[in-house]
Amino acid sequence: MIYTVTLNPAIDYHIWLPSPPQAGKMSPLKTLCTAGGKGINVSIILKNLGHHSLATGFFGGFTGSYLHDFLQSSNIENNFISIEESSRINAKLHWQEGECEIPGTAPKIPQQAWHTLLDKMAALKKGDFLVLSGSLPGGLAADAYAQILSLLQPKGIDVFVDTSGSALEQIIDKKPFAIKPNHHELAELVGQKESQDIQTNLGFARALFEKGIQNVIVSLGEAGAILVNKEGAFHAQTPKGEVQNTIGAGDSLVAGFIAAHMEKNVSSSDALGLAAACGTATAFSGHLAEKEMIESVRKKVKITNL
Repeated sequence: MIYTVTLNPAIDYHIWLPSPPQAGKMSPLKTLCTAGGKGINVSIILKNLGHHSLATGFFGGFTGSYLHDFLQSSNIENNFISIEESSRINAKLHWQEGECEIPGTAPKIPQQAWHTLLDKMAALKKGDFLVLSGSLPGGLAADAYAQILSLLQPKGIDVFVDTSGSALEQIIDKKPFAIKPNHHELAELVGQKESQDIQTNLGFARALFEKGIQNVIVSLGEAGAILVNKEGAFHAQTPKGEVQNTIGAGDSLVAGFIAAHMEKNVSSSDALGLAAACGTATAFSGHLAEKEMIESVRKKVKITNL
């Protein structure tokens, strides 16, 4: 079973504007409310690819009720822990020349709820796959993800961690199955100057692989993505196209890599190809990509050995 954990989910309120945001009243071209949060996005893309997962984390207040109903209506199995404070609402503004995200205030997670989640994690068994995605809400220590990894390491459970900052730093010595920083997060993690150069990021990724992380995937935006693991190093060059929305593209990449990992005898190059296709398809779609779009983009992704 694939489990996705979203500790800090949200309602994502998308607003498309006719021009960049400015003071005063503006009339949107269209709006859309969806369930948001990185782990939830991973579950949605996995479903679109035909893979079942169970989503968990914390839901609270009227926003939590909306998120639960959204997942239920989307046929995504979920088992979130209820808290009193409301889950956040993120505003995501889009206009022709760009986009802007305004994250809502995260609720504070009570320690009792946190220990309930740890009990859920302790019940996972060998053969399960866990995805830990997103930022940490209030009330949780920076080593929250590291605590979960410590629980699961003795069981040999593969864990994909997609986070940033201190939460990411805390899990490096736990040697997770995979991480997926972008080039900004990667440079910060290794204490170096940020760069989009493929060879530079390859060197950073190899340094993390040598610390015991099994798969280091780096998203490079329009420059594609790189992967370093025991099979070698690979670069995915993604096709050019009209980018409508980058929000959720990284989560889609994570889901694609996991979906490939679930299949037998899939090479690392093919896994990276599907991952890059999922991320790019979401960027081109304006929403989390459907399978047909992913398959179309996959045919245009080029993989090279580095």
